[in-house]
Amino acid sequence: MVSYGSLTNPFADVRAEIKRIAKGGFDYAELGIELPRGDPAILLAHKKEIKEILRNNGLPAIFHTVYWADLSSPYDTIRAAWVDVAKRCINVAAEFDAPLINFHSHAIGAFLKDRKYRKLVLDALVKSMRELVAYGKRKHVAVMLENAAERGEIRSFEDYRYVVDRVPGLLVHLDIGHANLWGKTGIARSIRYFGKKIAHVHISDNYGKKDDHIQLGKGTLDLNGTIKLLKSIGYDKTITFEIFTKRYASDQVKAKNKFKLLWARL
Repeated sequence: MVSYGSLTNPFADVRAEIKRIAKGGFDYAELGIELPRGDPAILLAHKKEIKEILRNNGLPAIFHTVYWADLSSPYDTIRAAWVDVAKRCINVAAEFDAPLINFHSHAIGAFLKDRKYRKLVLDALVKSMRELVAYGKRKHVAVMLENAAERGEIRSFEDYRYVVDRVPGLLVHLDIGHANLWGKTGIARSIRYFGKKIAHVHISDNYGKKDDHIQLGKGTLDLNGTIKLLKSIGYDKTITFEIFTKRYASDQVKAKNKFKLLWARL
């Protein structure tokens, strides 16, 4: 059965954000391990209270890391440092008994314009993700890779697929808004190709040019078509609403309610 969640705002107190998520009628909380107020040290310092708030509100947790982690750096010392940070994030997820954690297909982008050197970036990310998947397995936390969207990042379907296909056990975190930037067939190609590897979904709308994170129905996203595609592969996992408007708290609830109605009808 599909469950619906919301991501904590890293600029707000995570305890208040969890209460906001519960009040909005969501099924789980996606906790951001992100500065300034979601740093691992802060989360661990308040672990007992955070876990109590989650438990009292009947909210399981999954974890979301910073998008700018440079796990694809061709400079191995830099890449290794970010892998160490990522492992600490996995440790946090394990402390909260969370089953899932995501990382992003981020890249500095200097080599991405050149086919020959782009492979250096992709292979560096493959190396990082193999290490993190193995580490996550030891900690009983499944590792996901989110498809990216911004310029200079590993954002093409082919490059993202290159990485996922070369890391056994790596799960797909499909960001629908990001896939909407891969052209008219981006979402369909992603859902059909990755299928059961898709372990988690983010959804928001945009105008097809950049990652706007606007309300569903305001941009170019084919929402009905996306729901039909997800249902066609039997998707029954988690969907987080990444609506980052000024009134994100209420707008995320509106997006959830709209999505649930369409999911039941289509």
